[in-house]
Amino acid sequence: MNSINFQILCAGPGLGFYVPGLKLCDQLRERGVSADVDVIEGLLLDEKQDNVAKAKKLFHENFTFAKTAQLVAKDLSPFLDRDKVSKLFSAWDKKDIRKFVLFSGFWLPIIDEYVDKGSYKSFTVVLCHVDCDYSTSWGLFPNVNSEYIQLWVCNWETKAVNFHFETALHGNLSYNGIYNNLLVHGGGWGIGNYQDAVAELIDSPYSLNILGYQHKDLNMTSCRCKYFYLDPNWKNWIKDDGGNCQYPSIKSVGDEFTELYDSTKVISFDDLCNESGAIVSKPGGGTLIDSLSFETPLIILDPFGEYEQKNGLLWELLGLGISFNDWKRDGFSNKILLDIHQNLKRKKKDTISIAEYLIEL
Repeated sequence: MNSINFQILCAGPGLGFYVPGLKLCDQLRERGVSADVDVIEGLLLDEKQDNVAKAKKLFHENFTFAKTAQLVAKDLSPFLDRDKVSKLFSAWDKKDIRKFVLFSGFWLPIIDEYVDKGSYKSFTVVLCHVDCDYSTSWGLFPNVNSEYIQLWVCNWETKAVNFHFETALHGNLSYNGIYNNLLVHGGGWGIGNYQDAVAELIDSPYSLNILGYQHKDLNMTSCRCKYFYLDPNWKNWIKDDGGNCQYPSIKSVGDEFTELYDSTKVISFDDLCNESGAIVSKPGGGTLIDSLSFETPLIILDPFGEYEQKNGLLWELLGLGISFNDWKRDGFSNKILLDIHQNLKRKKKDTISIAEYLIEL
């Protein structure tokens, strides 16, 4: 391993501030660079960790509640277990971490504390924005250390896409217009109007791969729909036996619900993205990353907040996606998807690998 040590700091809600961090970690390790991931939820008091599952369920069941809750989000510092924070700082000291990449603003008070504590050291702190404008957690902390590096994967102000995340498929993408299926989901927590889109797409020429989040999401009556189940009991702060954060557990759903937890049916979400004619979802930052990484058109559903609205507008402006209503008016045209795919392919070539960029800092 290279002597450079990266610590990648991720968070919920959803998966857009989590999975990109895991992918970055994988890409750095593939290059011989030492990297690890920590998740803010792992530092919460135990009783506050119990609230995460409750919030996930409420957000999934009530989009209006989710959008309102976002407006009253607050600094998590008072809800952290100080013993857990102290142990984390000790682990960073032991590894002599000098480079941090933050995917969520919730980490800012913690990293400020750690940097101040080690003021005699030289640190590189990168604030990685996966949305094209400030998402909720970043907006809580307007006064950021001027020495921290602001990295925008895409940027509403400049109307640009700057970076891409490489895929586990190493660029061997198979999109060639033959795929007649759509991947439909509501982000990591299953929020938004994606289920309404499913109802409208049932009679379209496409088959549907649908991500379900609760048993009641799974409607097995249509042969045009195939369901995949994101285990609601999975927790992003639970690490494996090797101390690594884990990708969410997604299972293929068989004809019987008893097959939901069949370990032989674990599915790669990357494969689902790569083998889809389009992704139908709200325009979260993680979904934009998937769309560009796999050169898969994004059919844009209702956004979760103002920053996601700008994400969707940017993707439309650059010809990388189309709103669901506009695509519907065009008769769910396959030609439009092929044109968008070509735009994504060209745009990806114009961007920089985020892993390569960070290694050079």
